[in-house]
Amino acid sequence: MRKVDFGYTLFVIFVGHFIISVFMALAFGTSHPFANMYIAGRPIPYIVAGCLLAVPVYMLLGYFFILGKEYLNSMDKVSAICSFIFLLVLTAGYFTCYFLTKYYVVRGAWMYYVIFNYPTGVMFNTISLNADALNLWFLLTVVPGPLGFYIGSLMRYRYESILFQKGR
Repeated sequence: MRKVDFGYTLFVIFVGHFIISVFMALAFGTSHPFANMYIAGRPIPYIVAGCLLAVPVYMLLGYFFILGKEYLNSMDKVSAICSFIFLLVLTAGYFTCYFLTKYYVVRGAWMYYVIFNYPTGVMFNTISLNADALNLWFLLTVVPGPLGFYIGSLMRYRYESILFQKGR
């Protein structure tokens, strides 16, 4: 594992996350495409559908990242560690907004989370004024990005490893 791979992978993840967020913002606007699924008091189907929408997009990011790499030694471990760091950053952002909202420090703190994690965070535009705004099930919205990136990069890495073993 090379140090340069960690920095480069994290850079690609965060720039990719920004680009995905911008394109989804242009496509969705201010509401999630599954906003009509939301029922107050029962947010789990809404959360799962929203997360399932974001995972394939991040899988493409991970897949294309490995496809563009020339040096693949230990990239499965690098992408796993960087995906975990990305998960920690998104989780810290979620809990920061959660506590700012819960203790009335900032009334519109969820808007920061929506901007920070737009692909799945946009669902807070639907529920921010309801009782479900402080439901911890919404913590699952931090998972699709890191999980999708790791799965996509692992898929391509395994494929490249098989090709390498066969001698291309």
